[in-house]
Amino acid sequence: WESRNELAALLGKAAISWRAYPSRSGEWQQPMAQGVSHVRHRAHGVMAVFGPYNFPAHLPNGHIMPALLAGNTVVFKPSALTPATGEALALLWQHSGLPDGVVNLVQGGVSVGAVLAASLELDGLLLTGSERTGRLLAQQSLAVPHRILAVA
Repeated sequence: WESRNELAALLGKAAISWRAYPSRSGEWQQPMAQGVSHVRHRAHGVMAVFGPYNFPAHLPNGHIMPALLAGNTVVFKPSALTPATGEALALLWQHSGLPDGVVNLVQGGVSVGAVLAASLELDGLLLTGSERTGRLLAQQSLAVPHRILAVA
């Protein structure tokens, strides 16, 4: 029952991300009272996605798919409590036809997450998880002002 519900949620979020893609890509102009507004979307680079133990495929995929659609690469670290689900999700993405190295999997506990989050190679940290983890990631990101931090 839970797996079927999670799969339905994952597919629903994937559909939402796909429908939103055209309005969140490319560039466009919009006239304004004092001139023209220019909007340009671009990839940010390497995004780390930290997954939770609850809904371990659906919730991280809510970060992974939009990051990929935006042209980023992803390093996915699932919860240490759900390594098999994390591996399955990463394998699905790797078998989707993406080039090698676009979706990467890192397994482990808190210490592995801390090392990953400390990497200066990351351009973004995307987390659905605990308030405690969100605060730790925010603290680590203070030294990297260009880094995107999304905590849900």
